[in-house]
Amino acid sequence: MWLSFMKGIKLLISLVIIFTIVAWVYASANKEEVILDSCIDGDTARFILNDQSIKVRFLAIDAPKLDSDNPFGLIASEFTCRELHHANRIELIADSQASNQDRYGHFLRFVYVDGELLQLKLVERGYAEVAYSFGDYKYNEILLEAKQKAQSQHLGMWRSTDNNLIFVIIAILVIGVVLFLIRTDVSKEKKKEF
Repeated sequence: MWLSFMKGIKLLISLVIIFTIVAWVYASANKEEVILDSCIDGDTARFILNDQSIKVRFLAIDAPKLDSDNPFGLIASEFTCRELHHANRIELIADSQASNQDRYGHFLRFVYVDGELLQLKLVERGYAEVAYSFGDYKYNEILLEAKQKAQSQHLGMWRSTDNNLIFVIIAILVIGVVLFLIRTDVSKEKKKEF
């Protein structure tokens, strides 16, 4: 009985090892190592793959655009560009549940920077939101959890609108005071002339 138990354990260990190797080979084959060509914005960049420049839209997220009134467009873009420029290794991963390209011809990929999912880092900080999920993508669950956490902690674009309103009011008051002081100085100069 002890021998058959040991044979069963050996078989189980062998199966686990084989499964692990197959999963590792499949995951490695699915990754495409690339070199940064240029950073476009918070959720788009150009990479060199097989000696060609390709435009990649980061799968399952949407960061505010640079030309929008949202200040997080610039923040997301700067964060993404810094992450990509300082990366030692950038890998793209396609998702079998997603299209290979969007309607504009951009490749749709998950982006790993030094082993970390860039989309997750953007969502965790509130620099991007989970969007354009037209299937059960590989990382949907962790991205949605990160979005909920960022929202509950009022991070990035999820800051309270009251805080944004206070910031705008303070900025208007400061501008008003500066303009008043400039006007007062001009008035004093005019009085000296008379």
